[in-house]
Amino acid sequence: MAGPIDKYVRFTDVTDVREKLLRWTQFLIVLLIAWLPQTELLPQLKLQILIIRKVLRCFKPLHHVNIAYHNYKTTGNSLIILKNIFFTLYLGLDQIVLLRMINIIPTNSFTLQQAPKFANLFWLSALSVDIRINLESIKNIEDEVRPNVKNENKSYHRRQTIEKRNNAIRKIIWDVMDSYIVSTYLQYMKPYSSIVGIFGMFTSTLALHDIWKKC
Repeated sequence: MAGPIDKYVRFTDVTDVREKLLRWTQFLIVLLIAWLPQTELLPQLKLQILIIRKVLRCFKPLHHVNIAYHNYKTTGNSLIILKNIFFTLYLGLDQIVLLRMINIIPTNSFTLQQAPKFANLFWLSALSVDIRINLESIKNIEDEVRPNVKNENKSYHRRQTIEKRNNAIRKIIWDVMDSYIVSTYLQYMKPYSSIVGIFGMFTSTLALHDIWKKC
């Protein structure tokens, strides 16, 4: 029992877990608002959860700066660097939105309109680059399997190939769902609240699953 308990403790101690659980709850509320539009408490509850999530993400820009810098110094993969630059800009502007929401900086056209708009544009850009990365990954997966692999290792390499392909497809589906969500924020697509809620809960669950596997 000690092993599963230790893993659960490590899992619940991760800040990202708390943020993703709040994200899951936030999109559950979005879904409930679509079903119960007359409930006055739900929009206020969603706003409070959103503020807490933004506080929990205050150091996330540094995380993406570090990833971009590490890839610049090692692999030089321009797409990964670009994706993390976009995430850094998105999360950085998101902190300006937070400061406005808690009345630390004044409300003006930049903090109320431009900062959230450009934050969402950078988020959408990061997702688009990540979709490109995973499409290229699917294309190149077969090339990673050596043609001269011994017979006893062929099944192992085949399993590896299938797993990598499935992971890339899974991430593309994830990014497409999040892209729909942010596109509704930017008013590029019609915001069907039920779909936004379901997609948000689904992608939050995927994120929690990935963190659980690493614990």
